[in-house]
Amino acid sequence: MSAASIPRIYHPFTFLLAAAAIYVCSIVVAGMLPDLPQAELVAIGMTCDLVLLVPALFYLILVRGRGWSPIGLVPVFILSIVAAAQVLPADRQAALSAFEIAAIPVEFGVLGFIGWRAQRAIRTVRGRLRGEHADAFDAIRDAALDVTGNATAASLMAQELATLYYAFFSWRTPLPESGFSSYRKNSWGVFVAAISMAVVIETFAVHLLIHLLWSSVAAWIFTGLSVYSMIWVVGDFQALRLRRHVFAGGECRLRLGTRWEVDIPLDVVESVRALGADEADTKTDKPLNLVLIGAPDVELTLSRPLTARGLMGFRRSTTRINLQVDEPERFLAQFPAA
Repeated sequence: MSAASIPRIYHPFTFLLAAAAIYVCSIVVAGMLPDLPQAELVAIGMTCDLVLLVPALFYLILVRGRGWSPIGLVPVFILSIVAAAQVLPADRQAALSAFEIAAIPVEFGVLGFIGWRAQRAIRTVRGRLRGEHADAFDAIRDAALDVTGNATAASLMAQELATLYYAFFSWRTPLPESGFSSYRKNSWGVFVAAISMAVVIETFAVHLLIHLLWSSVAAWIFTGLSVYSMIWVVGDFQALRLRRHVFAGGECRLRLGTRWEVDIPLDVVESVRALGADEADTKTDKPLNLVLIGAPDVELTLSRPLTARGLMGFRRSTTRINLQVDEPERFLAQFPAA
C-alpha cells in the first residue's frame, strides 16, 4: 500500500509506529554490538537507519502523504541525529559524527532562508503601511509558515529567529508612539540588567570550574547555553518594548512581547474593569494572565472564548484576561472611545 493510499487520519500514527519499530530494533541491536562480528559495519547500518530511514519515512508518509513542505524534514533530520547519539554506544559513533557535521550547514541554511523571506516580508509590510511600524514577529512567522507549510514548525522557527532579531537587529527601530506598554511600572528593565550581569559573572566562574573538574567541551557547551539564555532575555525585553497593546481596526490587540498575543473584537468585550492590588479572585474560571511580575491591574471579560497564542505556538482558549499595564487609567478610558 502506498503512502498516498493510506487514509490521511492514519498518517501520523503510521509514521510513529514505523519509527518506534526502528528505534526498538536499534536499541536491541545496540546491546548486542560487543558480541557481533563486523560490529563497526553493523553500527554504520544502524546509524543510517536512525538518521536517514526515519526522515525518509517522515517524507513518504507525512510530507508526501499530507502535502506538507519538505522543509519539515530538517528538524526531523536533526532530532534523528540527537536520538541516534543516545541509542548508539559512544565508541560506535564514527559515522554519526559525519552526519552531525553535515547538519550544521543544513540548519543554518534553512534559518538563513527563513530570515531572508522574513526580511522581504517586513519590507512588504512596511511598504503597505507607508512608514508605520511593521510587526517584525508577524512577518517572521508568516515567512516561516510559507517555508515550512506547517504552523507548529513555523512557530518554533519564528520564535528562535524573532529572539535573534529583537536581540541584535531591532535597536534602531523607534518605539511605537501609540499603544500601551507593560514593562515600565514593574521595573522589568532593571530585572533584565541584573539577570544579564549575573549570567556574565556566573558563566565565567562556572566555565572555569567545569573546565578544571570535568571537561573543556562540557564547559564550552555550558557557556554557549548561558550566552543563548542571555540573548533570549535581551530579545524578550526588546520585544516587550516594541510589541504593545493597541486599539486598531475595531479590535483590542493585546501583545505581551512574543510571549502572548490575542486579538479581541470590541463587541466581544463583555466588561472591563480595574483590579485592586490586593483584590482576591473569587471566580472559578482561571484567567489568562498577561503579567510579567506582580499583580494585574485590568480585567477583561469576554462574551465568548477567544484563542490566545503563546510561546512556541502554544495556544489557550479563554473568556477572561488579566493585564498589567503601565497606564491602566488611560487604557480603560480607550474602551468607550474605541
